[in-house]
Amino acid sequence: MMKRLNFLLVLAMLCGPEWLMAQCKTFKLSDRGDTLNCVDTRNRKQGPWLVQVPEMRGNPGYEEEGSYVDDKKEGIWRRYTMEGDLVAVEAYHWGMLHGKSSYYSVLGLEREEGLVGH
Repeated sequence: MMKRLNFLLVLAMLCGPEWLMAQCKTFKLSDRGDTLNCVDTRNRKQGPWLVQVPEMRGNPGYEEEGSYVDDKKEGIWRRYTMEGDLVAVEAYHWGMLHGKSSYYSVLGLEREEGLVGH
Protein backbone atom coordinates (compact mmCIF):
# COMPACT_ATOMS: atom_id res chain seq x y z
CA MET A 1 0.00 0.00 0.00
CA MET A 2 2.83 2.40 0.91
CA LYS A 3 4.61 1.77 -2.41
CA ARG A 4 1.43 2.59 -4.30
CA LEU A 5 0.94 5.79 -2.30
CA ASN A 6 4.54 6.85 -2.97
CA PHE A 7 4.09 6.12 -6.68
CA LEU A 8 0.93 8.24 -6.80
CA LEU A 9 2.65 11.10 -4.98
CA VAL A 10 5.59 11.05 -7.41
CA LEU A 11 3.19 10.89 -10.35
CA ALA A 12 1.19 13.83 -9.00
CA MET A 13 4.37 15.87 -8.52
CA LEU A 14 5.54 15.12 -12.06
CA CYS A 15 2.20 15.72 -13.74
CA GLY A 16 0.77 18.27 -11.34
CA PRO A 17 2.18 21.52 -12.76
CA GLU A 18 1.11 20.77 -16.34
CA TRP A 19 -2.33 19.69 -15.17
CA LEU A 20 -2.79 22.83 -13.11
CA MET A 21 -1.58 25.12 -15.91
CA ALA A 22 -3.89 23.43 -18.41
CA GLN A 23 -6.99 24.31 -16.39
CA CYS A 24 -9.28 26.84 -18.03
CA LYS A 25 -10.65 29.72 -16.03
CA THR A 26 -13.04 30.52 -18.90
CA PHE A 27 -13.83 28.58 -22.09
CA LYS A 28 -16.51 27.76 -24.66
CA LEU A 29 -17.70 24.39 -25.88
CA SER A 30 -18.03 23.66 -29.58
CA ASP A 31 -21.08 21.92 -31.02
CA ARG A 32 -19.09 18.67 -30.73
CA GLY A 33 -18.19 19.29 -27.09
CA ASP A 34 -14.59 20.36 -27.72
CA THR A 35 -13.10 22.99 -25.42
CA LEU A 36 -12.43 26.28 -27.26
CA ASN A 37 -11.19 29.72 -26.27
CA CYS A 38 -9.56 28.60 -23.01
CA VAL A 39 -8.16 31.32 -20.78
CA ASP A 40 -6.00 29.74 -18.09
CA THR A 41 -5.67 30.76 -14.46
CA ARG A 42 -2.86 33.13 -15.45
CA ASN A 43 -5.16 34.88 -17.98
CA ARG A 44 -3.28 33.43 -20.98
CA LYS A 45 -5.01 32.07 -24.07
CA GLN A 46 -4.35 28.34 -24.48
CA GLY A 47 -5.31 25.66 -27.00
CA PRO A 48 -7.76 25.88 -29.91
CA TRP A 49 -9.55 29.18 -30.53
CA LEU A 50 -12.33 30.36 -32.79
CA VAL A 51 -12.43 34.15 -33.11
CA GLN A 52 -15.25 36.13 -34.75
CA VAL A 53 -14.43 39.69 -35.82
CA PRO A 54 -17.50 41.77 -36.77
CA GLU A 55 -17.66 44.17 -39.70
CA MET A 56 -15.98 47.43 -38.77
CA ARG A 57 -15.47 50.77 -40.58
CA GLY A 58 -16.38 49.32 -43.96
CA ASN A 59 -14.15 46.26 -43.61
CA PRO A 60 -15.96 42.92 -43.79
CA GLY A 61 -16.11 40.71 -40.73
CA TYR A 62 -14.31 37.38 -40.60
CA GLU A 63 -13.68 34.29 -38.50
CA GLU A 64 -10.31 32.77 -37.75
CA GLU A 65 -9.28 29.53 -36.11
CA GLY A 66 -6.02 28.27 -34.70
CA SER A 67 -4.23 27.57 -31.43
CA TYR A 68 -2.58 29.60 -28.72
CA VAL A 69 0.30 28.62 -26.47
CA ASP A 70 0.85 30.94 -23.52
CA ASP A 71 -1.15 33.77 -25.14
CA LYS A 72 0.75 33.56 -28.46
CA LYS A 73 -0.54 32.24 -31.79
CA GLU A 74 1.15 28.95 -32.65
CA GLY A 75 0.92 26.74 -35.72
CA ILE A 76 -1.52 27.10 -38.61
CA TRP A 77 -4.26 29.74 -38.44
CA ARG A 78 -7.07 29.90 -41.01
CA ARG A 79 -9.22 32.95 -41.76
CA TYR A 80 -12.67 32.72 -43.37
CA THR A 81 -15.28 35.17 -44.59
CA MET A 82 -18.49 35.26 -42.59
CA GLU A 83 -19.95 33.12 -45.40
CA GLY A 84 -17.32 30.43 -44.74
CA ASP A 85 -14.96 31.01 -47.70
CA LEU A 86 -11.25 30.52 -46.98
CA VAL A 87 -9.33 33.82 -47.14
CA ALA A 88 -5.94 33.04 -45.57
CA VAL A 89 -3.75 30.29 -44.15
CA GLU A 90 -0.91 31.64 -42.02
CA ALA A 91 1.81 29.91 -39.98
CA TYR A 92 2.78 31.32 -36.57
CA HIS A 93 5.58 30.58 -34.14
CA TRP A 94 5.82 32.32 -30.76
CA GLY A 95 3.04 34.70 -31.82
CA MET A 96 4.71 35.92 -35.01
CA LEU A 97 4.16 35.03 -38.64
CA HIS A 98 6.66 32.29 -39.46
CA GLY A 99 6.94 30.42 -42.72
CA LYS A 100 4.57 30.44 -45.64
CA SER A 101 1.30 32.37 -45.70
CA SER A 102 -1.29 31.81 -48.43
CA TYR A 103 -4.06 34.24 -49.37
CA TYR A 104 -7.18 33.38 -51.36
CA SER A 105 -10.00 35.05 -53.28
CA VAL A 106 -13.15 33.62 -54.84
CA LEU A 107 -10.94 32.60 -57.80
CA GLY A 108 -8.56 30.54 -55.64
CA LEU A 109 -4.98 31.13 -54.51
CA GLU A 110 -4.05 34.81 -54.98
CA ARG A 111 -0.53 34.95 -53.50
CA GLU A 112 1.93 33.33 -51.15
CA GLU A 113 4.33 35.14 -48.84
CA GLY A 114 7.11 34.19 -46.45
CA LEU A 115 9.34 31.20 -46.94
CA VAL A 116 7.91 30.19 -50.31
CA GLY A 117 9.91 27.41 -51.94
CA HIS A 118 11.68 26.28 -48.74
